[in-house]
Parts: sequence; C-alpha cells; structure tokens
Amino acid sequence: MQSLSGIWPPCIVVTLILPQPQGLSSRRRLRGGDHIAFLVGPHGQLETLAENSNKADITGRLNHGLIRAKMPKRTPSVASALDSTCPRLLSHDDVDASSEPFANVYQGHLKGLCPDNQAIVSVMSLPNIFLGDRRWTIYCAPLKGKGVFLSSCEWTNYSTLRKPFNLPANRELAIITGVEGHYDMATNDRRLKFRYCNLGGVRLHRTRNDPSWRNILHGPFTLKEPNSEWLTKWESNFIFAGKRSDRLFSFGHAKFCLNPIACQLSSWTSFSECSKTCDSGSHVRTRKISVKAHNGGACPPLKEAEKCNTQSCPTDCQVGAWTQFGDCSQSCGYGHHFRERQVNVASAHGGMACPKTKEVQDCNRGDCPKEGDQLIKVKIAAGVALGVLIIIICLVSRLRNPKGQTEEKAKEGKRKRKKAAFGDL
Repeated sequence: MQSLSGIWPPCIVVTLILPQPQGLSSRRRLRGGDHIAFLVGPHGQLETLAENSNKADITGRLNHGLIRAKMPKRTPSVASALDSTCPRLLSHDDVDASSEPFANVYQGHLKGLCPDNQAIVSVMSLPNIFLGDRRWTIYCAPLKGKGVFLSSCEWTNYSTLRKPFNLPANRELAIITGVEGHYDMATNDRRLKFRYCNLGGVRLHRTRNDPSWRNILHGPFTLKEPNSEWLTKWESNFIFAGKRSDRLFSFGHAKFCLNPIACQLSSWTSFSECSKTCDSGSHVRTRKISVKAHNGGACPPLKEAEKCNTQSCPTDCQVGAWTQFGDCSQSCGYGHHFRERQVNVASAHGGMACPKTKEVQDCNRGDCPKEGDQLIKVKIAAGVALGVLIIIICLVSRLRNPKGQTEEKAKEGKRKRKKAAFGDL
C-alpha cells in the first residue's frame, strides 16, 4: 500500500449518509446528519477515513465497525541477522510502562527524556476518541553491559502533521532515548520528535520491525521490549477523521552484541634461571590478571618461556676394558707384547679427552745363547736321540725273540730233519 505522504493510488471517494429519525425537517437532518467519507484503494482497501458525527453512539459503532475492520495494513518486514556470533547481548531490566505516570495530558505538551545511559524500553498509549489525542507513558531503563555507553545524542525534526512518519532515519548503532510531542488543534494531530543516541562498545547483532500495527484506531496499546531488545524506530500512519482522527503505530527493534573486553595484566616478572646449563634449557617469566576480561574477551598468555643455554653439552670420552696381552714378539732378547681397549663414546664439545687405548709391555728379557753353545747343544741332543732309538730297536727285537739265537738254531735244525724225512716220500 502506498504511503499517504507519497503518490496517491487511484481511489474512489465514497460518502455514506446514515438515515435520520423520521419527523425531522430537512434542514435539521442536514445539520445533524451523520456521514462518513473514506477512500477505497485500487485493491479495495480502506486508505483513509474521515468521520463527522454529532452522536456518540454513531461514533462508537464506527470505531468498532468500519474503522476496526478496515485500517491500513503494514507489510511485515523480515528480521535480519547481521552477526551470528554474540557471546553476550546488551540488556536491560524487564520493565513495564503501565505502572508509570502519564507524561502528558490530552492535547497538552508531551516530553519524556531518559536519564544518562538509559533508553526507552516500554511505552503505553491511551487514546481519547472525542479529543482526537493520546496520552503517553514512557519508561526508560539503564543499559546493562560492561563497556557500553551512549554518545552523540540528537533530536529528529518534528513529524509532519497528518502525514506518516518513520523516525529516526536509519542509523545502525542508535537507540531512542527521548520523545517530545506538541498537539495541533487545527489539524487534530500531534507532531512528534525523538531523541536518539549512538551506542558505543557494541556491534549490531539483529534487527526487526513489527510485522503489523500495534494498535487499532482509537485503541490503546503497550510496547514492552524484551530485555535484550532496544527501540530503534518509531513509525506511524495518520488516519484522518476530523476531531476523531487517530494514528497507527509500529516500531523497529534491535539487538546489540557487547564488544569483547580483554583482561588487563600486570608487568612481567624477571626470567627465572635456566633449567639446564647446556643443550637448550628454558627459563620462564609470568604476569597476573589485574582486571578480568568481559563480554567474552580473551586474556593474553600469563606465562612466557624462552630457550637458554642452547650450546651443546661437553661429552667425555668413554672406553671399554683392556684385552689380554698378546704373545711375545721374541722368545728371548727383550721382546714385547700388546693389549688394547675400544673407544665407546668419543670426546666432543670440549669434553674430557680419551685415555690411551693401546699398551706395550716387555717380555722374554733373558739373553739368547751364543752360536757355539748352540751347536754343542744340538749334537748332544742328536746323540741322545740316537741312543734312544737304539734302545727302542733292541727292545723291539727282544720282544720278537725273547729266547735268543740258540733256541732259534734248534728250531732250524728240527725243520731241516723233518723236511729230509718227508721229502723222500
């Protein structure tokens, strides 16, 4: 539906004249007659309504009949999510304006201004159909959140009489903190303006607009923000009906994420002693939290370690056990023999050097015999060997013929006689 302040759509002006009681003069009927004038839009909707009646019962019927049924519709606006990650929301106490005194009298000046660091979170409106005005109750609540503040507060211009308005202008981080209104007798309408302030220490989380008007014509309404939503828009559509004109109201809302606040820390301590004298030890320093983090803020590390004594440690040489001494290099005349041991770990980086791994000792220190003496010893050894050989031969021979040659000769003769005796045969 096109706004009344914009280009008017094609419409039909219809006037209804309600029947008058019989017996009244035509002049009386004309002066006291009841009539209603309204516009029908291109799709059959009721765009605006004017009524003029001198009877309260007719007014009541209109208010609960045509006006209630045909008031303009708002196109619902879809809520938009702008920040999906929000550890903590800006909030306020759960309050209701219905318990507060009115901020104005009918057709009188209206002013509701929040104290410092507070904003409007609840509104109540009560209409008077005969006076064509509304009384308002405005309730403010403090902003609850660490690090949040209001700044750069401004007033909008007054809304235009008998025209729709949507105030304040779009401003991402702003909420309404005051309202002021002046009633105009000539137009039977109230001009409104709003004080809005920028929010600091937050970021926008989500916005939404009311899907429809919060009130019917000449009907009361109460706005009560949830404790994590804030008022950002005040929208109104004027419905013309003479002294019984009224406005429809709708509102914009927003949620704000509190900006993370990192913790505050003390100064670093001195580094501790190195954990090792060589081969990459470490030493540490620490600090403490002096002010805690808020709104999901982080804390930097409280402990810091650094390498120290990165030089390699000295390695001492390590050797195995000695082997046994080997054979002497000579049988006489001062020979020598050796023994050894293995290096298991070599010395490195200035470590203790290896001890000796090979040892030599003298052996067979007696003098070798002279050449003549050696020959005599050889001859003696040869004679001894020959004698031994003769003795062995004799022994063998003795074993083979223990009775000697006499017995052997007797045997030989006996063999010859036998041979002679039997040889003749």
